[in-house]
Amino acid sequence: MDSTGRIFTLKYKGSSLIEIWFVESYRVHISDLMELEEVFLQQTNKEERYSLIVIPGRFGGMAEEYKGVDMLEPFKSRIDKLAIIAPVLRIRLLGRAYFNFITKPVYDYKFFKNELLALTWLN
Repeated sequence: MDSTGRIFTLKYKGSSLIEIWFVESYRVHISDLMELEEVFLQQTNKEERYSLIVIPGRFGGMAEEYKGVDMLEPFKSRIDKLAIIAPVLRIRLLGRAYFNFITKPVYDYKFFKNELLALTWLN
């Protein structure tokens, strides 16, 4: 079952694989973080861990006052692996630096040029 929020769509791709698609242009605010948390927690099994594929929009990002906030923090204990699609090399490099030095997730994560490479890594 797919669930849609103001800036995202959560798509179930298998028993433990979820895609999060963001709209083309967005600015993430606290209400969006709360909505994503609510949808994820309502639509998933509390005992399971999930692999996520995140597909950001081309012109998206966090509102200035929320820079440095980890969007996945509220349900990080239920994430097994995180694959982030970033077709542009400089975005992948910036993303890696951000994850390595700022958010430091407790789950496996990797940036990919396309969804096929991400799915290969997740399986």
